[in-house]
Amino acid sequence: MIKNLDRLVKEKLLSIAKKLRIPNASTLNKSELISKIKKEEVKQSKQKSAPKSKSKLKTKSKSPATRKQTSRIEPPLAIRVRLKTRSVEAQQGFVHPYSESAMHVEGEPSHEIRYEHDLPSSYGVTKIVLMVRDPYWCYTYWDFSAPTRSQITRWYRELTGPKAVLRIYDVTNRNFDGTNANSFFDLDINFDAGNWYLEVGKPDRSFLVEIGIRDQYGRFYVIARSNVVRTPRDTPSDVIDEEWMSREFELLYAASGGFKIGISSGELMDRIKKGVLFREWLSSGAFSSRASAK
Repeated sequence: MIKNLDRLVKEKLLSIAKKLRIPNASTLNKSELISKIKKEEVKQSKQKSAPKSKSKLKTKSKSPATRKQTSRIEPPLAIRVRLKTRSVEAQQGFVHPYSESAMHVEGEPSHEIRYEHDLPSSYGVTKIVLMVRDPYWCYTYWDFSAPTRSQITRWYRELTGPKAVLRIYDVTNRNFDGTNANSFFDLDINFDAGNWYLEVGKPDRSFLVEIGIRDQYGRFYVIARSNVVRTPRDTPSDVIDEEWMSREFELLYAASGGFKIGISSGELMDRIKKGVLFREWLSSGAFSSRASAK
C-alpha cells in the first residue's frame, strides 16, 4: 500500500487512481480521492491473498501427438473482436463508459459539475477602465493591487479629511498631460464599489477619468488613470447619402406598426438628451451617481 497519500498532489493521486481503475476519479476532490484509493488498495490486497477456488481442477497435459490432432480453429474476425471486448470488461475495476455506474458518482447526480476554483473578486492589478454608454453617460470600473491598497490605507491614516474621488476630465482635442484639460469635475465614491456610472452630459467629446484621494485642502492624490473615450453625437449625421429606401416602403412599414414605439422620434430624442430614460432604468435598482461639472 502507498503511504503518505496526503502529501501527494492531486495529479499524482489521479495517476494512482488510474492504475487502480477507480471510476470517475477526475470528479473527486483530494480527500475523496485518497479515501477511494485506500479502499481500492485494501480490496485488491484481499483479492490477491484469497485462496484459489478448489472447483478449478487441474487438467491433464496432453501429449504432443494429441495436441497435433486437436489443432486450434481460428474463429471469424467478428467473434474474435467480441471475445476480446468481453475479456477487457471482465477485468477488475473496469467500468463500461455507458453503464449505469459510469453515469453516476456514488451519492451524487451525474449532472452536477464541480468547480475547484471560483472566479476571483480581484485580479490584484491596479487599473481603471472607462467605457461609453451613450452620448451623456459613461461607465467605469477599477481594481487595486495589494501594495496599492496598503498605500490607500496609509493615506487615510495620514491625510486630513480624505475622500475617495473620481476626477473626470474633458480632454477634447488635447494631448492630456495631467494639467491641460478643458475642464474637470470630481465625484465622491466608495472604493469598494468597484464600478460607477458617470453622467458627463456632453455628446461628441473626449473624456478620461482618474481615481484617487482628495483631502480637505483640495489636494488630489492620483491612484490610477484610465483610457480616453469619446461620447457619440446626439444629432443626425451631417453626411448626406443617396436615398435608398422608397416612400412606398416607409408607408408599408408604418402600416404594419413598425413606427409605433409609444412616443414620437422628437419626444424620444428629447428624453434621451435629458437623461430621463437612463434615470428610469437606474431607478429599477442599478447603482449610479451624478455630479455637476466644476
